[in-house]
Amino acid sequence: MQARYFGPRLPTINTTATMSTIHETDVKSLVAILQSHWLDPFTSVQQDLVCLSPGKVAPPKIQQDLLTAKAVGEKAYQTFHIKRLKSQPSQIKFHDTITKAKLQTFTKLNKKKWRKFLLNPTNTKAFTEFVVKEWRQDRSETKLTGKVLFVTCESDCYESTSEASNTVEELNSTREEADIRLILHAAHAARSGHKAVVVASEDTDIFLLCLAFKCFILASMHVKCGAQTRIRYVSISSVVGAVGGELCKCLIGMHAFTGCDTVSAFTGRGKITALRLDKQQKSYKEMFKQLGMEWVLSNELFQSLQEFTCFQPGTDYINELRYRSAMLPSDTRPLTGRKTAITLPLTG
Repeated sequence: MQARYFGPRLPTINTTATMSTIHETDVKSLVAILQSHWLDPFTSVQQDLVCLSPGKVAPPKIQQDLLTAKAVGEKAYQTFHIKRLKSQPSQIKFHDTITKAKLQTFTKLNKKKWRKFLLNPTNTKAFTEFVVKEWRQDRSETKLTGKVLFVTCESDCYESTSEASNTVEELNSTREEADIRLILHAAHAARSGHKAVVVASEDTDIFLLCLAFKCFILASMHVKCGAQTRIRYVSISSVVGAVGGELCKCLIGMHAFTGCDTVSAFTGRGKITALRLDKQQKSYKEMFKQLGMEWVLSNELFQSLQEFTCFQPGTDYINELRYRSAMLPSDTRPLTGRKTAITLPLTG
């Protein structure tokens, strides 16, 4: 069976000519982009060197090293050939280490310098504000489904969920260090009904803070430490139960007095001796519990700290300090006896 068409005659379309026009238009468009926006690698005119992946122009130092890389390599080969192979006897042994040229390439240009960037307090503040602002946007709601995110920016703290973002007044703090604010957040999590609080940190200061303030945090508390393949969870509750709550409360003062991140330590004397003295005498526990409670150091606490310093075994330099005190004029002489370790001036 055959079908026939009895209507008007259809116009003939030249498919080959139409496709050729389309291809020609595409090629002209591509050539226009190459000539107006791209660098021509075949031109003899000197142009800037551009790294294609980030689209960055290489600075003068990297450009010079890249353009002279061949010459530097040839010079290094000639030096190697003359000094190690051709000269008899050889000026340099054949298997001696070859000095690197240390040429800068695009790899240095693409290296992220986040650590150096965040060392600047202004950059850290600006980055934190940016993160807080982004997480408070509506487009971040889906990422927070089933989660509660607390972000601190300067003295303010924001609670962000998939539904809303609000300021948490009880977590606002003027403390700049994250160590203290971390304990504040742990206590807030316990009051909010969470049965366990995990603190991820390798810092000794944070570990001691957790021990000292565990009595105010009713939830089970753990410190997460270690590498990705060897993670450990240290139970703060178990440590407090084994050591004793009273001793844990005095650890902050003892740690600060015997040496921490901001306080110099006694030369050649660790914390074990100080910890043993704390266990032996209750008065030292009370002394370190009071240390740091007031801005102004009382005379009684000052005298107790001097006594504690002189009572540490192995403090042979105390006799030297006493001798220096005896050599001073009587009207400028500090306290006599073994309570002069701190007040004595250092002389050359």
